[in-house]
Amino acid sequence: MKKPGKIIPSIILIFGLSACVSLRQTAMPLPGNDPALFNQLQTGMSRTEVIRVLGKPMTTSHSLGAELFHYSCVEKSAYGNEILIGYGVLFRDGKVVAFGRDISFADDPRH
Repeated sequence: MKKPGKIIPSIILIFGLSACVSLRQTAMPLPGNDPALFNQLQTGMSRTEVIRVLGKPMTTSHSLGAELFHYSCVEKSAYGNEILIGYGVLFRDGKVVAFGRDISFADDPRH
């Protein structure tokens, strides 16, 4: 019979590793993990046009009549390790008003 003291750390290790795999899979919604896709966007584009270029956003949020699509991409840091970078597309009245790295509602020209 196995001792309970060895089973619990094994279970924690398994769940920890599966969480890392899940994070890696959900952290790369941009097709091909390519932030250069944002170069294809233009102000005035519709939500449908943005989704056609970038795919569905990880999440969306709303504030004061504006909508923000949240994307992320894994990039290499100056030290060679992978880091998760946030990108966003900001809509006002259904049209793109701002997009790029670290976009937030503060980037809305109406604020």
